Parts: sequence; structure tokens; C-alpha cells
Amino acid sequence: RDPDENLVELYVNGDRTWRENPRVLLAESGAIDWAEASGTTRERADAVEVRVAATADSAALATVVAAFRDHLKADGPSDSQIAARLPVLLGDTTIEFACAWRDGRAVGYTHTRFYDSLWAAGQEALLEDLYVLPEARGLGVGRALLRHAIRRACQRGARALGLTTNEQNETAQSLYRGEGLRPQSARIWPNGREVRWVIDLSSISQEA
Repeated sequence: RDPDENLVELYVNGDRTWRENPRVLLAESGAIDWAEASGTTRERADAVEVRVAATADSAALATVVAAFRDHLKADGPSDSQIAARLPVLLGDTTIEFACAWRDGRAVGYTHTRFYDSLWAAGQEALLEDLYVLPEARGLGVGRALLRHAIRRACQRGARALGLTTNEQNETAQSLYRGEGLRPQSARIWPNGREVRWVIDLSSISQEA
């Protein structure tokens, strides 16, 4: 915070030179045109609309979800599975999808799950997905989606919102820190990283 209690965030986007030689950040780069910068920020923010997805948004949402699947290089779900499951999930009150729209096109989405938690002493929100199409990155879409998810969690009475991300994803971690999230694993589990274990139950036959 500055002396007037304004919250200031410094973000560096460039090559890795500054990591090896931090003094390059002190080099004179000229005055910042704040009026121009502010105008650009407002224009980008106003161009993005984020709202809770409805059943009518299924087709547009499915396109972005499929893009996220391809980004992850995951084998599934297939396009047909996404199209079949999304309307069902959109009708589930414990799950909430939100879409970011730009020029009438879905360019990003969030998938949040709400559940009652013993550890949170109330309802907790789990942000399972936050994804922005490559061509829409750098326009404030991800930040708008995250802020919307946090606001919706508050409105629904959640006591906490959590998420997981790859420790190598520095861009995402910078965004989360900038919006007030803090990593917890190192503090809670000082003797090692928490590992998520999964079993594919579709390969196990049900017993009576």
C-alpha cells in the first residue's frame, strides 16, 4: 500500500533477464502516461461481461470447456460427453458455471463447486476450473472471472474459496495473490507437499 493506503500492484511481464539481474528493473524507462493506461484498462474491463451460465449458454460454454480439455491435452471428456453433461450440471444447485463474454462470444469460464465442509465450519467453495481462450488473454478476462467467482461465493454464504494450480504456473499464481488468495499447503503441511490421489472407479464392478 502507498502512503495514502491505496493498494498498488507491480506486475512484470517480459523475459527472464530481470530474475537473474534484478537491477534492470531500476533502469530508467520514462514516465508512464497514466491517462492513456487508465483509458486502456477501462476499455478492456468494460468490454468483458461475466455472468452465471444458464442452460441456454450450454453450446457456447461447451466450446470453451473443450478448448480447456485440449489445452490440458486430456483424453476426455469427448465433445459429445461435454454437450450431454453440461445441461445436467447447469441444473445442479451445488455447481455453478460462469462465462466471460466479449463481443458476444464466450471467451472464458469458471466452474465452482459448493459443499458443506466440517473443516470450514460451513459452506465452502472449490474453484475447479478457470480458463481463458488464448486469443482473449491479457485483456483482464481471467481477473474478471476470478473476481466474479469470489463475489458469487460470498453471495452464496461460503466461508472460504479454494483452488489448486500447478506450482510452475507463475501467471496464475500472480493473479491469485493479487486478488487476496494465499497458498496454504506449505503452512499446513510443512513436511511435504500434499498430493492428490485418484482412482478410476469406472474400471471397478459394483458389489451388491
